[in-house]
Formats: sequence, structure tokens, C-alpha cells
Amino acid sequence: MKQVKLIIGILLIFLTGMAAGHLGTAVYFKNKIYNQGPPALHHMIRHKITKHLQLTEAQQTEFERIITQAEKDFDAFRQNHHPEVEQIFADCFQKIAAILDPTQQKEFEKIKDRFNRGCNGPGKFPPPQRFNDRPPPPPQAE
Repeated sequence: MKQVKLIIGILLIFLTGMAAGHLGTAVYFKNKIYNQGPPALHHMIRHKITKHLQLTEAQQTEFERIITQAEKDFDAFRQNHHPEVEQIFADCFQKIAAILDPTQQKEFEKIKDRFNRGCNGPGKFPPPQRFNDRPPPPPQAE
């Protein structure tokens, strides 16, 4: 009987640790990634790649330049195509609303509001953090 209680106690401690770890990770990522937005995610990815590949200072500088340019290209792409994406969602939402009854439409409006808030993000993002707080490399002449 004592052995069963010991096993159950150890199992409960293990499960509590797993739950705490999961909750802590979820809270960390929600606060770090969701609230700070893409710059925080990009910083984490950059840090992992730099550390994993053991990049030299010269490689880090070039890596930073490449990633910064890719971010600018992605932002430009997103800005150019944002109206098209909004129109696709608007058409989709309109078609869905047409098949719903009035009670469902009220609930669907709430869902659309949550979706729109989620797409707009938490607001303005802070400037991205750089490796070791060093300034970004100067632009190179092409």
C-alpha cells in the first residue's frame, strides 16, 4: 500500500511539473510572440540560427543584412496584396452570412470581430532587437 501511494505521489509530481511547464511555455509565447509581434519571433529565429550554425561576426553581419532585406520584401508584398486578401475575406464572410439565420448571424458578427482584431494584431510593433544590441550594418552600395 505504501508503495502504491509513493508511485501515485511521484506520478502526481511529474504530471504537475508537465502542466506547469506547458502553461509557462504557453504564457511565454503569448506574451513574447503575440504581444510583441513578428520582430520578437524574427529575433528568436535569428538567435537560434546564429547560435546553432556558430556564425562568425562577418557571417552574422551578412545574415542580418539578408534577413532585413527579406523582411522589407515581405512587408512590401503584404502591403501590395493586403487589399486583395481583405476582399477575399469580405466576399467569404458575405457568402457565409447569407446562409445563416438571424441568431447565427449575430454570433457570426462576433466571430468576424475577433478575427479582424486578430488580423490587425496587438498594435504597433516595437523595433526589432539586434544581435547583442549592436547597430544594424550599414547599407551596401549595389
